[in-house]
Amino acid sequence: MKLVAGAVLAGAVDAAFAAPQIPATATIPLWPEGMPDAKPGLGPEHVDDGRVSNVSEPTLTVYGPAVDRPNGTAVIICPGGGYVRLSTAREGEQYAAWLGTLGITSFVLKYRMQEFGHPAPLRDVLRAVRLVRSQAARYHIRPRTWTRSARVPTSSC
Repeated sequence: MKLVAGAVLAGAVDAAFAAPQIPATATIPLWPEGMPDAKPGLGPEHVDDGRVSNVSEPTLTVYGPAVDRPNGTAVIICPGGGYVRLSTAREGEQYAAWLGTLGITSFVLKYRMQEFGHPAPLRDVLRAVRLVRSQAARYHIRPRTWTRSARVPTSSC
């Protein structure tokens, strides 16, 4: 099963979202207090040609909306790669850049894969959703209205 795209947090334009102070990119650790089911000794993360493998520390990378059109909408992008690698450049950064031009704040999830097995990727997705919702005010997004991409496995939302 391929986890391709993530959950969308949608909302209406509001005056409170007119001037967000979001850095171009920021990286947030998904489990700063300690990751469940941690496996020591997995070795370093591998980055090659825009693909990441052997992820042992899941993160969310934030891509802010275009300065002139923030609209309070956010999306969590889960790059695919068959649970062997994550195509972060093609299915993460490129999508986030495009969505930014539409005024959407993107969160690209770097999640655990085959080294951890099920349910680690699912836990990472659910944690990402909770984290984005809990920090909605910081990123000037609306956390309440929810939509899900048709490409996301139902079990992940």
